[in-house]
Amino acid sequence: MSRPADATRIWALIGGIFAILETGMIWWRVGTLPLFWICLIWAAYLSFLARRAQGGLARSIWLNCAAVILALGLCEAALWLGERPNPYVLPAGTAIGGTFAIPGFFTIMPAPGIGYRPRASGSATAVKVANGRALYSVRYDVGPDGLRIGAPAAAHPEACLLMFGDSMAWGEGLDDGETTAFLIGQLSQGRVLARNFAFTGYSAHQMLWLVRSGTVIAKAGCDPRRPVIALYQTLPNNIARVAGLRGWDDYGPRYILTGGALRYAGGFDRGQYILRDRLFVPRWLAGPLSRSVVYSRILGRDRRVRDFDLDRFAAVVAAADAGLRRDYPRLRFLAIVWPDLSEPAEPRGRQVADLLGALGRRHVSATTIGALVPRFDADPAPFLITGDGHPNALMNRMLALALRDHEPALR
Repeated sequence: MSRPADATRIWALIGGIFAILETGMIWWRVGTLPLFWICLIWAAYLSFLARRAQGGLARSIWLNCAAVILALGLCEAALWLGERPNPYVLPAGTAIGGTFAIPGFFTIMPAPGIGYRPRASGSATAVKVANGRALYSVRYDVGPDGLRIGAPAAAHPEACLLMFGDSMAWGEGLDDGETTAFLIGQLSQGRVLARNFAFTGYSAHQMLWLVRSGTVIAKAGCDPRRPVIALYQTLPNNIARVAGLRGWDDYGPRYILTGGALRYAGGFDRGQYILRDRLFVPRWLAGPLSRSVVYSRILGRDRRVRDFDLDRFAAVVAAADAGLRRDYPRLRFLAIVWPDLSEPAEPRGRQVADLLGALGRRHVSATTIGALVPRFDADPAPFLITGDGHPNALMNRMLALALRDHEPALR
């Protein structure tokens, strides 16, 4: 009678050792769905224990544990199958070359506080190719102040332009003289000092950090007694960047919103804030947890943007607006919202409306790119770099002219 029981214990021990060793190997060597495979192994092992169990209670316990673990594994697989593609991964056949693409050559990452930035007094070439066809071949130049080169200004300019935003404002795919900021300075014949604080991938959290750190007032060179126009170009996808969700900004400044108060909480690399910024998950724990698709899609960096993220984003923009007003009493702040053309028309329009509404509730002056350049809404294609999606030189010129008409101080 003891031999079957002894054999069962031996096989259970062997199976347990195998499950432990396989768990370790999968965790360290398998990059895709490690928890799914681990759950399958442990569900099979617990099912074996249930089959070999002597009593009905023990069998039920093992079977229920196996079912729970198997359900978790299936949830991992189901969420993985429904995962949205990363919007920041270039599609197959598309590549960005030139010195801009060389890590550390032009872009410094990590950079204290702001996360990453262009190298001061740096220059880079950027070439984008899709299926063997060049979409653009340009050069980016940055001055000693770390800002993209602008048009020459008079010794005592009558007004200042401060440009903030991501690649749309920076001028991705454009030479220096084709960006909106450069053109505004040029069209004014030096009467407007235009300063471009934007950079590829930036969002409102970098803008707020630049304001609160004193970087703007130190580098802008604007006379506080003169009119100052601050323009922030954004898209609905910038909301996710401020939240620290999936993207390339792993070191940027995190601002959390708790109890209605906005505060700086270090860089994204410190860890993650979850559950409406109420709970902090340190980096040493967030890393392993992020290997779970269930955690990543529900709480982690791969989750969907929620209403709270939109409110936080608007609070960050409003805080930057308020900070600039303290430095420049004659400031006019305007947020320009672009549509996310990668989205279908219906959600695209709703996202823009939601963003405008959130900024309005925070008393931030905002408009759409279509309100400034109506021809863009009618047919965006002629105003975009073919095959890329960023505004082309024509669009930047039309925007510069529209802003000159919209803001008397820029004339």
